[in-house]
Amino acid sequence: MLVFSRTAGYRHESIAAGQQMFQQQADSWKLRVRAGEGALSESELDSCDILVLLNSTGDVFSNEEQAALQTYVRKGGKVLAIHAAADAEYGWPWYKQMLGAWFDSHPAIQQANCVLTDMAHAAGKNMPATWTRTDEWYNFKEIEPGIQVIYRLDEGSYSGGTNGASHPISWCHSFEGGKIFYTGMGHTAETYSEPLFIQHISGAIEWLRTD
Repeated sequence: MLVFSRTAGYRHESIAAGQQMFQQQADSWKLRVRAGEGALSESELDSCDILVLLNSTGDVFSNEEQAALQTYVRKGGKVLAIHAAADAEYGWPWYKQMLGAWFDSHPAIQQANCVLTDMAHAAGKNMPATWTRTDEWYNFKEIEPGIQVIYRLDEGSYSGGTNGASHPISWCHSFEGGKIFYTGMGHTAETYSEPLFIQHISGAIEWLRTD
């Protein structure tokens, strides 16, 4: 697993906590985890079972890296994208199609209810039907119609939501031969020590690794 967190825009202070979570969980996931922000080559990506985009922001990939990422996904690559990975590559439509949406805006950090919509999915199994937690809740634009939503936000439980009754916050889909899982959770450092968040990510990894 490569945990990639290069930023060309806002840099989240929680990146270090996220890297630490992945390192601490590596044994239980039976994965070798390395964190990096260097150039992404096709050969390096070929060595990854899972590529994690951890709060990577802005116009972060060179043309060569864009081509390498496309090749990786099309060869069956697995991508786990977290929070601000949606706040990136606005000039590259393929990236949004791969991820499932782009970031649009967010209100102040606050508590909200996340509603489980797919209890059968590995990332929803044994998770709360209503998961109340505090984060920076993203509103999204250009949401892909084919995504499989695992959790949605109840916009009546907080202020500032703009996506309405079908506001996705964690989702997945198969895309051009690869598998993609995204969660909009993950702004705060505290997120990465929450047992339920770790369980949610563990389920996402289980799904990504299932053929």
